[in-house]
Amino acid sequence: MCELSEKLIRFGKEQGIKEGIKEGIKEGIKEGEASGARKKSIQIAKALLLKKNSIEDVAEVTGLTYAEVEKLAQEL
Repeated sequence: MCELSEKLIRFGKEQGIKEGIKEGIKEGIKEGEASGARKKSIQIAKALLLKKNSIEDVAEVTGLTYAEVEKLAQEL
């Protein structure tokens, strides 16, 4: 009976580890996608600012805050 319990515990741990790895990968993908989307928004904002669009319009189009777009405008 002790051997069976040990096997069940080991199996449970292995399954837990596998599930943890799956969840970690999913979370990593979500974070990567969010990071990529933000970088793209910043890239678009810079392009719009270079074309002399207003900070308000750029913020509205990209979803960035006014302060974020204003900072980007100062960096250009």
